[in-house]
Amino acid sequence: KFANGFAAQGLVGATLGFYLRSHLGDETQLGGIALGVTTVTGLLLGGRFLTDLMAVFLGHMSERLGRQFMVYVATPTSIVMLLILAYSPLEAISIAALPLLFLAGTAISVSLDASAGDLAPSSCRAQVLGRYTTWSDLGSASGPLLGFAVVSAIGLSTLYAGAAAVLVATLAIYTYVMTIS
Repeated sequence: KFANGFAAQGLVGATLGFYLRSHLGDETQLGGIALGVTTVTGLLLGGRFLTDLMAVFLGHMSERLGRQFMVYVATPTSIVMLLILAYSPLEAISIAALPLLFLAGTAISVSLDASAGDLAPSSCRAQVLGRYTTWSDLGSASGPLLGFAVVSAIGLSTLYAGAAAVLVATLAIYTYVMTIS
């Protein structure tokens, strides 16, 4: 949950305006209408919150298909979308990857949230879920901090590829933990 909050919600959400400005310039055309990069950023971030409305549907799918299955589908989707953001030379593909990244992040969140509740022993469920939530919040908070601290030194491509690598490592750890428990 830390890695998901770090990558999708924290890092990309915080650096989105910088990303769009570096790819689109100060404005872009949408249906013949000139839009400033700030407006486009606002629209995309607003769309990110719309994906949160899909949490009910994604939670239902997680129940139906299995929580681990959702994690194993959504996490690679997030990884691929981050790599598209990092390396795609086509702005349209990069911008189309953003809603998919946000949707995959929501799918991971609802699946992990339900799994945490299931796996926490009833005798200490409140403490486990409290720590779980704290780590999630730390991930979402550290994404912008790290992003803004190092973006000028290493660039957005390296930053997003690094976030994808964090998700790969986290998925490997998740797989290991889920196979031994």
